[in-house]
Amino acid sequence: MANVFRCSRHLLRRPLCLIPRRFEQHSVEKESLQTTVTFITDFKDRDGRDSPPFITSYSNRGFHIKDIKVFGSVAVLPSTFYHWRIKKPEDITAESLALFTIMEPPIEIVVVGTGEKILHLNPEIHSYLKKHNILLEVQDTANATATFNFLLEEKRLVGAAFIPPQLFDED
Repeated sequence: MANVFRCSRHLLRRPLCLIPRRFEQHSVEKESLQTTVTFITDFKDRDGRDSPPFITSYSNRGFHIKDIKVFGSVAVLPSTFYHWRIKKPEDITAESLALFTIMEPPIEIVVVGTGEKILHLNPEIHSYLKKHNILLEVQDTANATATFNFLLEEKRLVGAAFIPPQLFDED
């Protein structure tokens, strides 16, 4: 701390023209006033073409979808994605997957990522989706994201619901 005061006293004794330029204040006026906004429904790649919402990475906090961070669980459709209010696999119900049954054109398959390990879902969920002619694939999140990306690449009508893997125990 004494060195800082010594340095500042030393600079104050100098004429302003002798103070090195690196000590000048940064001016906001010199910065560009341009701002960029990315809409999560705008899936254009660098060539201007529409591209599907691939999962580019994930962590225990959330997902990167088309270079957009989504914190927490996410429901992904072929054209967009939404925050999904499910925190753990036990919370998944037929009602929480109802979004996939009302899509037009209809979703063929729903991939569910249940976190760090595969958990069996309630048979009621399987029968609910089967009644709407939708296949259900339940996997751990790592494999579910890869399966979803693969099916999207094949231009299949696929939906997904992912829970981020919890790498630590929450008490």
